Amino acid sequence: MNWDSTYRDLNDPSISKIAGENGVLPTPEGPTGERPGVNGAMALSVASRSKNQDAAWKLIEYLTSEPNQEKFIKSGAPNWKASFEKPEIVATNKPVFDAYKTALQSTILRPPVPGYNNISQALQVELQNALLGKKSPQEALDDAVAAANKE
Repeated sequence: MNWDSTYRDLNDPSISKIAGENGVLPTPEGPTGERPGVNGAMALSVASRSKNQDAAWKLIEYLTSEPNQEKFIKSGAPNWKASFEKPEIVATNKPVFDAYKTALQSTILRPPVPGYNNISQALQVELQNALLGKKSPQEALDDAVAAANKE
């Protein structure tokens, strides 16, 4: 769900019981050779009725700038391709950067569907049910569809 900080935290023995016993990989390769992981980044925007559109845009430019993102690198991966080539940045969380470098080649955007968050939540719950053997994969997907259609 969140490679950047989750992997880092899982390997911090002061807060994790499984430090050193986990890993991170890019999305599995499908039959076409693609690894279509979904970009789940949080979007920033300027409201059309904002009275301070110029200031809001300048804040977005600042927050998303390469130097600013690299300053906070221990909290998440940057959006800048150039950052992935800087050894001092990659070294902050090398396994995650290695996985990202592969995964970002095939990353797709979240589907633009109404109620995406509710649909995503239903899928997360039901896929977990299937993975835990609580439901068959078909039953879990059918239940996810039913939950999504209630919205």
